[in-house]
Amino acid sequence: QFKDEFWLHRREEKGIWKGLYQPFLIETNREMDSEELVKTEAFQSLNLTNIPLLESSNKQRLTHQLIHSKLFSIKCSRMPETPDTGLWTAIDTMTKLPLPKTILNLFEKKSTFKEIAQHGNF
Repeated sequence: QFKDEFWLHRREEKGIWKGLYQPFLIETNREMDSEELVKTEAFQSLNLTNIPLLESSNKQRLTHQLIHSKLFSIKCSRMPETPDTGLWTAIDTMTKLPLPKTILNLFEKKSTFKEIAQHGNF
């Protein structure tokens, strides 16, 4: 989160999430806590110094796999460099975008979108 905006990526890859929006995603082959997460190449590519806070976690069974997801929040004091495949959006706009069920479940476990924005944690 930077000010009142959140960064979302639109997935263009083939698959069930094509065309859906998601926060910055770091995929790993095992569960990680925030200390391990900041050591990944993907996280370091953002050039952030803040430690991510774990907001919620979720498991979703697909026909061929079990997805373990964790939602971390990072409140930024400056706009970070982000991949070109996304957009910065206000909370009201974000709630109108198509989001994967897994991502929606993570937000619902944390709180409502409005409460996340008000508390400054995403």
